[in-house]
Parts: sequence; C-alpha cells; structure tokens
Amino acid sequence: MVAWLVVSAAMASPGFCAATPRLADGCEPIREAIRALPPSGGVVPIGPGVYDCSSPVAVESDNVELRGAGADRTVLRLADGAESPVLVVGSLQAVLVPPRVAHVVVRDLTVDGNKAHQDTSHECGHHGCAGDSTSIRNNGITVRAASDVTIENVRVHDALSGGLTTEKRSDHLVVRGLEADHNYFDGLSGDDTRQSLFEDLYLHDNRMAGLTMDLDFDDNHIDRARVQGNGDVGVFVLHSSGNLFEHMRIDGSGKDGIFIAAAVRSDASTCASGNEFRDLVVRGSRRDGVHLDDVCPGDSVTGHSTISGSGRRCVYEYPGSRLAADASSICR
Repeated sequence: MVAWLVVSAAMASPGFCAATPRLADGCEPIREAIRALPPSGGVVPIGPGVYDCSSPVAVESDNVELRGAGADRTVLRLADGAESPVLVVGSLQAVLVPPRVAHVVVRDLTVDGNKAHQDTSHECGHHGCAGDSTSIRNNGITVRAASDVTIENVRVHDALSGGLTTEKRSDHLVVRGLEADHNYFDGLSGDDTRQSLFEDLYLHDNRMAGLTMDLDFDDNHIDRARVQGNGDVGVFVLHSSGNLFEHMRIDGSGKDGIFIAAAVRSDASTCASGNEFRDLVVRGSRRDGVHLDDVCPGDSVTGHSTISGSGRRCVYEYPGSRLAADASSICR
C-alpha cells in the first residue's frame, strides 16, 4: 500500500489555524511529511501554493515521491537571505562519499532560488566554495549519490549556483521535461553521473552555460534539448565520454555553442572524448559554433547537423585535434 501524506500551502501560511503562528520555515510541513513516511516509503503530494524554504528540503531515504500540483501551481522558493540549497535528493552530509539513496521521484513543481534576495558570492551556504568538494552548492535541485531517480515536469530558476546538478556517482537517472533558466551559473550540470537519460529539456537564459558536463559524466543520453540565450556557452563538456546528444538545438550563446576540453591541458586522460552530437543545430553563437579546446579524440557531429551564423567560426579545432563530421553535416 502506498502511503500518502498531503501537504498544503495553508499549513505554512497564516490562517491555517487561528491559534497557530506562521511557521519560520514554510517548507517544514514537507519535511515532516517525508519523515512521517513508513520505512517502505510513499508519496508526498504538495498542494498548490508558494512554500518559502529557510533550509533545504532533503529526501534521504528510498522509495519517496514528491508530487506537486503542477509546475505552474506548486513552488518551493528559497527564503530571502537563506543562501542554501533548496531541494536535495540524497544525503545532506558534507562528505566525499555520501550514503546512497534510490527510487526517488520529484515531479510537477517549480523550484525558485530567489537569487535577487541572496548574496550571489555565497555559492556554498553562507560562504564561497573555495575548492571544497564536499559541500552541497546552493543549487535549486541537487541529486547526489543516487540511483533510479526521476525528475519530471519541473522548472528550476534563479538559483544561487546551478539549476539542477547531478553528482557523487549518480546513475540511472531520468530527467524529463526540465526547464532551467536564469540561474547564476548553469541550467543543468552533470558531474560524476552515468547511464542516465535527459530528455525534453529547455535550458535558457542562464548566466554561464545551459548544460555543463563536468568530470566523469559518462555514457548518458541527452535527447531533444533546447539550449537558448545562455550567457557564456550553450554546452560545456569537460572530462566526459561516451555521451550521445540527439536532436539538440542551441541558439544565441554568449560565446561558443559547444565548448569541449580536457580538465588538464594536453592530458588526454582528462579529455572529453567519444561524445556524439547527432542531428545538431547550432545557430548564432557569438564566437564559435563548436570550440574544441584541446587534443581530445573521438568527438563527432553526425546526422544532418547544421552550424550557422557564428560570429567567428563554425568550428575551432585546437592544433592537432579534430572534430569528426559526416558528409551530411553543414557549416555555413
């Protein structure tokens, strides 16, 4: 039997009960509902409304579903000055190897990082990250050390760091119907993530990249992504391999449509390599359509792809490198 614990915005607002003052953290009823689930897990429906979160909502156990009433109706919003992650699927422990979590679903809601009312120099809690690889950054949604997680029909915007970040050896994720926009860094960032599906994405108007694959993002499938108007690059690929990008449309990037590089200059073992962009369209990049920034082998553009309207070049290839393109691909 599935456990259902319904949360409503009234539970976090004046008027829910005349004798009860407004909660300091409007997301506490959501946390209480998660904690009240039986060991077998269950569903936490979150009703329409805006829930102001002063600290993260975390799903740290298996078989849990957070179900909003629709991305235009249920909003988890970071409270003014909170400078915190908003939603974390996985452990909140700031360690290199966190405890694992599996079979979690988040669907039909919006996460608002409220960056206009935060200090944007504080990417990790109330301070900078300074190379710290254990802290959880102030993302809208972070999926860490997780397997078989679904993120579906979700919008993430105005986060202090990234919109959605997957990390810490996550695998077999499904991210479907994600809109990530106006985040301080990237819309979607994948780090140490494998064998996952990302489809029907709309990644736009982020300050840095629309989509970043940063260190060991391997053997994933990205399908039908629209990447538009991002301030730096459309897609940033670093030290990642074996990924298939299909039916991707990249428009109006501030620098390059796609930037491919190694984590360490001229160290082939840290290259982004063996990634295929199939049926790719890149238009109107301010610098290069595709910028290959190191001697990274095996990346390719296939399947009637088109690169056009670049401010400088269709493709830049670092000396000694080559981006393979089949005969059906067009550069103009």
